[in-house]
Amino acid sequence: MESNLYTPNWIADFFHGFPHINFSFQNANSTFDPSSQSYRESLAFLVALPVLLCVILLLFTSCCLCVHCIKKRPQKAAKTCCLQASIFIFIILSLGALGVSFYGNETANKGVQCVVDALDDTDETLNDAFTTLDNLDKLADNITNRGVRTVNNVFNQYLVNVTIRDSILKLTEQIRGESEKARQDIASIKNNTPNVKLQSISAETVTIEFYRWTGTVVMLCFVIFMFIIAFVGVCKKSKCLLISAVSLGFFCLILIWASAGIYFGAAVAGGDLCVNPEHFLEHMTDNKVRNDIIKSYIECNPQTGGQTQFSESIKKAFSSVTLANGTLNTIVNMSLPFHIEALVSPVAYLRLELNYAFDNITNLNELLQCRRTHDNFMKSVNGICKTSMTGISLILLMLLVIGVCLTMSQCLLPRFWLLSSKRKGYRPVDDTDPFCPRPPPYNGYGTISGTAPSTSRNLEGSVFMMSLNDETYPMRGPLTDSPPPAYRPRNFTDEYNDFSRPTSMGSES
Repeated sequence: MESNLYTPNWIADFFHGFPHINFSFQNANSTFDPSSQSYRESLAFLVALPVLLCVILLLFTSCCLCVHCIKKRPQKAAKTCCLQASIFIFIILSLGALGVSFYGNETANKGVQCVVDALDDTDETLNDAFTTLDNLDKLADNITNRGVRTVNNVFNQYLVNVTIRDSILKLTEQIRGESEKARQDIASIKNNTPNVKLQSISAETVTIEFYRWTGTVVMLCFVIFMFIIAFVGVCKKSKCLLISAVSLGFFCLILIWASAGIYFGAAVAGGDLCVNPEHFLEHMTDNKVRNDIIKSYIECNPQTGGQTQFSESIKKAFSSVTLANGTLNTIVNMSLPFHIEALVSPVAYLRLELNYAFDNITNLNELLQCRRTHDNFMKSVNGICKTSMTGISLILLMLLVIGVCLTMSQCLLPRFWLLSSKRKGYRPVDDTDPFCPRPPPYNGYGTISGTAPSTSRNLEGSVFMMSLNDETYPMRGPLTDSPPPAYRPRNFTDEYNDFSRPTSMGSES
């Protein structure tokens, strides 16, 4: 026959196999126990591993950025096709991994929702059972103290035959005794099942899942925004977009690896829980419900038809109510020959209360059977250990892929920026053009010197000699025939005007 128990899958076994080391570097117990400090330290140690890797990668990418910043630009424009293609490949891989991460996030949320639904249904079942137990206790009190007492008063008042009256009163006392037995059976069920509330656990689970889902979506959207900026920057070769992508990339690296650490710790904790969920449930209800009762609901042997340890008490309560109802029928039959009209109302009330008790015991039997509770247990375990663990594993794997691709992109983007950024230079110009402005020094430009020149001139000839920085250059025609000078600062213009006066041209220096 097929087993009705839960068996862990390979994902739970894989994460459960990671070593659990506390802050004292000693092996901790791998059994899921959030109340243990040593176990919490072992999870924190595992969470810190991706964070440590993040620090190493940040140092690596920072070194890459520094190397590209101090490296000289090539004189000629370099081809960046291969570099551009490599960046595109890493961006496309990261975007694909981000899509899978969104799917994993929804899968994990779906599993948690199954757990919440199972908790709510189980809490509703328990509340209905507790309400039914309270109703049965009230019905037993009404039957014993009100119904039977009223019937006895009627017989004592209207029945003259002492023998028949004593026989009927014994029967009414039997109804009282059966009601007391039913009450004791109900009390035993209440004592073994205290008022356990699962609503607070469900509400806390919903709150935690909301923050987890929202935080993951915001983080993934931010990473997508960064990759879009990098993609557009590479396509347009925009220096501003590339700088923005590199700056945001460092922040994204911190987010990704910190999230990877959190999900890694959650996956290991989930693996520890899913290897033996029965142990955690028994530990959680240790001081509330007996372990043998919890085990009977977890296992729920189908051969017993869903019977539990409460079935015997419920059967006794059924038997007591049935006997009380049969005794009431006997009392009515014995009193018919006496035509006691005052007996009609209390007998009808007593019969109604016994019928209500019978219906409530029937309902309690359905509520306390293990099938419904066991189905909710299996639904919650499969939701967290199969659906949610699959989603968490996908998110963790994709975060590792995105972290590696982003690290490579952070190293390649500064190089692409260095090779593809626009270079400022001078256009080729005619050095002999006198109208082209030139930065100082002005020596050697045209026929004008930057210092006070000395000239020798033959008044009758047309050949002049000008000394420029201890060099002599021949000049054709008079100095006034020289082309007009380009724009010069104020001090140079004053010197030129002093040099070109007619009085100084007529004398030899």
